[in-house]
Amino acid sequence: MIKKLKTILFNNLYLYASKQNLENSFEKHGIHTPILLYKDAHNILHLADGFQRIKYASKDTPYHTCTDLEKVLDMILQANKTKITQSLASKIYFIKKLQELKIPKKTIQSYFLSALDLDNHKVMLPKYLKISNLPLQALQFCAEKQLSLKQCIHLFNLPQNLLLTILSWKSNINLTLSIILELVENINDYLRGQNITLNTLLNKPELKQIMSSNLSNHEKTTQLRTYIKQLRFPILTQTNAKLNKIKETMQLPSNLNLTWDQTLENKAITIQINLTETNQLQAILKYLQAKKNQTKLGQILNKL
Repeated sequence: MIKKLKTILFNNLYLYASKQNLENSFEKHGIHTPILLYKDAHNILHLADGFQRIKYASKDTPYHTCTDLEKVLDMILQANKTKITQSLASKIYFIKKLQELKIPKKTIQSYFLSALDLDNHKVMLPKYLKISNLPLQALQFCAEKQLSLKQCIHLFNLPQNLLLTILSWKSNINLTLSIILELVENINDYLRGQNITLNTLLNKPELKQIMSSNLSNHEKTTQLRTYIKQLRFPILTQTNAKLNKIKETMQLPSNLNLTWDQTLENKAITIQINLTETNQLQAILKYLQAKKNQTKLGQILNKL
């Protein structure tokens, strides 16, 4: 029986493979939970549940054979519910597999959505199926970050080739949903404005240097975001650089800081004062009232 089993049909029902190593347990205590088999219309046996147990099976190993595919999938769900329902994305991935196994939408709607602890209103299934079309890397990201339905749809609406490129940087930079959305928007706008391809951008020496550097992931993320913004907003970047140079020449006291809207949409300077003693205020006011500093503040305001 073991030699005749097919293992392809049910071998990737989970968004993540199990990390649990049960080898010692099987060797010490044996196999008590029956291995689940599915017999199809052609009398072919498929391994449905028990992919680790099957490696240690013997002629005495308990097994259960079922010819009802929907029942088999329900048994798999109940036996592995914690793993399958650990995130919205992992639930949607299971729905994707149900569809691939040709389970009718009516059955998914009427039974499996509730069994997966999902909203089973008729308008919801199309949304779940839409998200299920995300690339595997994107679904895994949704699961890792425990993204909501709305957030998953945000990812689905992004250009998929660009999304996959950014997700491929995951081992080099710190990715959050907001950073992905920011990078996609800035890169897309830059590519359209320059009428160039994504590959042209990826081959830029500056980008390659950032991604291959020995900097920490946090530092790479900061440099990458800054570089992409500079590409998209070259004039904005140049203006902010000039403003920062003026600020540097002011030699601000350690308890005083000047900031402004980096988008240059608001013509205003924000002055932040940190006081530990009341007599420090007089020194700060004297510094700000000095003619040379008044001139510098005026220069900054004129460029905003």
